[in-house]
Amino acid sequence: MEMSYPYDNVAALMAYHALGLKLGFISNANSLKRTDRARSLADMASGELDEPIEVVTSLLVGGKKMPRRKVFDRMAEVLDLPNDRLCYFGDQLLKDVLGANWAGYGGTVLVTPYGRGDDPGVKYLQRPLEAAIRPFIGLPLRTKKFKANP
Repeated sequence: MEMSYPYDNVAALMAYHALGLKLGFISNANSLKRTDRARSLADMASGELDEPIEVVTSLLVGGKKMPRRKVFDRMAEVLDLPNDRLCYFGDQLLKDVLGANWAGYGGTVLVTPYGRGDDPGVKYLQRPLEAAIRPFIGLPLRTKKFKANP
């Protein structure tokens, strides 16, 4: 029986797992509540995989947030892979994609955001800045026009 998921990104995780890739979530969650939310989403996805999805949050690495390298390096340690063998999928150009590149990840993929919304700093400062940058690097102006296919 095929399972449907509330988020396209979770369905995409299933496809990547089917390719034999190790999966992990990195989050800027700096509170227990937000860390639990990230863990809950990972647990929901891992239930179909029959193996856990690792979660690294800012709370677990001393409050260091992306794009700082520490959270990306910690995921490499947890997955027991060198940074250049990892690919990071994120919905923020400045924190996710830039941070993974600075950490020496082998690849990065900018995806559409999931969930109900961003915190005010992201919504009113970072997202407009990213929208201004996108046309200069060959990306669609609006994230709604991104393809969601794995």
